[in-house]
Amino acid sequence: MRRVFLLFSTAALVAACGPAAVPARAQVPGLDRLSGEIAPIDIELPGVDLASVRGPAGWVVVGATFDSGRVLGGSSPECALRRTLSGAVAAQSPRCASFLGAYASLERARQFLLAAGAEALPAAPLVVDSSDAAPGLRYVPEADAYTLAQGPSGARVPAALNPGAVVREAALRQLHALAAARPDDADAVATFLGAAAASDPGYLAASEVGGDPTGQLDLSRPLRVPRPPVVGRDRSLSVSGAPKAPPPPSGMPKQLVQFLIGGQTCVVASVDPEGRPVTSIMTWVVARDTRTIAIAVDTRSRALANVRANGQMAIEVLGDDLCFGLRGIAVVEKERLDSAPFPSALVAVRVEECRDHAAAGVKFFGPRYHFHAGKEHRSEVEKKVFEELKGPAPTI
Repeated sequence: MRRVFLLFSTAALVAACGPAAVPARAQVPGLDRLSGEIAPIDIELPGVDLASVRGPAGWVVVGATFDSGRVLGGSSPECALRRTLSGAVAAQSPRCASFLGAYASLERARQFLLAAGAEALPAAPLVVDSSDAAPGLRYVPEADAYTLAQGPSGARVPAALNPGAVVREAALRQLHALAAARPDDADAVATFLGAAAASDPGYLAASEVGGDPTGQLDLSRPLRVPRPPVVGRDRSLSVSGAPKAPPPPSGMPKQLVQFLIGGQTCVVASVDPEGRPVTSIMTWVVARDTRTIAIAVDTRSRALANVRANGQMAIEVLGDDLCFGLRGIAVVEKERLDSAPFPSALVAVRVEECRDHAAAGVKFFGPRYHFHAGKEHRSEVEKKVFEELKGPAPTI
């Protein structure tokens, strides 16, 4: 009888206090780094109370005000949630979805800075709808808090979902001591860290209404010293007078796409937090089209940790009379492959450069592998992995 009483008491305590915190898989609006568009993405947010949007990176506060360097009043948003077909949890209202998207961006920024050796700071409030708050997520050093506001209206990427812009603000919080004495230096370091996180030196332009037609926001194109006008036509401008667009990135040739059907040996190089290359041999590699490669990557590997922290990736594809070097941006498209026999994530790579490394007059033989006797069944497992990497066939 005493045992039954204890069981009922424990159940009542759990019901009163709520379930223990568990890793939460959420669906939030975010930047799809392959398409460059805002889309629903699934992301792991361990230790986060999704309903109140509170976790290790910070917590959302609605209706608060700033007074003498303090955040006063306000309450949590208390978002209603739903379960998606993928099993992730998503907010029911667009407003709460934007809160979760902003929190997820801040959490990714926190993880990026921690991987780079930054100090683990306590969570900070995200004050919503503060008067005169600039669009996006902005750090307020006087209160050690962030403001969160929609916009900019008309920009391609909302500032709160711009990975580089959010890392920039999180870095300013890390650099608060430097900012107090040398604000320009702190701003420059934070801006550079944002570019490293976004793998895009022009990341600031994505959240500008007019974009960046003259390259003034592109860190890889510093402003030139003004020169006297030259008589005659400016060859850097198009017929309409607008700056010429840069040449499109080179995609993979047809024979390379047809070769990468899975099982071909590739040398994959990622970049660790110290900027050093890390190479891996991978064979679960499939080309979806001329600009996209899908790779199955062990979730316990350094390669996946590097992809999360720095999306830069290079791939050397080796085959008979075929040798190509690829460079591009890698993102985790799916946290766990259903077909893989061990924990593996689906990493998608947007190919930005393709170079033919073959040499005239040289016949190259690519590496091969086969399974030992009694292990032939593994080839069937591989086929299922390749099918999942390839994805469903187009419907239109």
